Amino acid sequence: MMLRLPGWNTAKTKVRALRTAGTLRAILTITATLATPQAVRAEQIVSTDGTPACSAEADKMGIRMLGVLMETTPPCRHDAPQVTDRAGQPVSLDLWRGKVILVNLWATWCQPCLKEMPSLMDLQRTLGSERFQVVAISQDLGGARQVDPYLARNALTGLDVLLDPKGSAGKAFHAPGLPVSILLDPQGRQIARLTGEADWTSPKIVDRLKELINAASR
Repeated sequence: MMLRLPGWNTAKTKVRALRTAGTLRAILTITATLATPQAVRAEQIVSTDGTPACSAEADKMGIRMLGVLMETTPPCRHDAPQVTDRAGQPVSLDLWRGKVILVNLWATWCQPCLKEMPSLMDLQRTLGSERFQVVAISQDLGGARQVDPYLARNALTGLDVLLDPKGSAGKAFHAPGLPVSILLDPQGRQIARLTGEADWTSPKIVDRLKELINAASR
């Protein structure tokens, strides 16, 4: 289950290559196809390091397969979200560069989010290490005023919690609703994502995450 965010649509994004002032802007038509139930194929704008940019259309295919961990092939890169820590200080996800991180977009008003939050905490306890971290980004408009009491009341610890009252992360990660979880490799590239709630203690999910963490950390 998930709660949809307004403004979601499946229209294909199309852009063209153009050259201005001698600078080539590598802009290609964005296409995406669902290769298998576990893999999203993405062929999009190529970033400066050669990594394709993540396609909104491909990312939102998860709406059709709620609760399924879908691998992204090849890995792709999102725009950097503008988020803060719970004290209101700007934070970049580059802070976790070198680790595989599971970015979870959630909110205190989202019941599916709250349902999966304890299992995310258990996942952090199970897999958390110098190679892996769960980073939960709240989409609450009230920021820390709403988030801190919820975390304290439910004794949720171990998660790195960030704030995003302006919805920057939702836009950057092409979230069609909440919750959405994005697995980023040590270079900050998306290697898998899951739309909707999940039981993050499920042996199937935990085992696959271990495989992805090991592969990404080589």
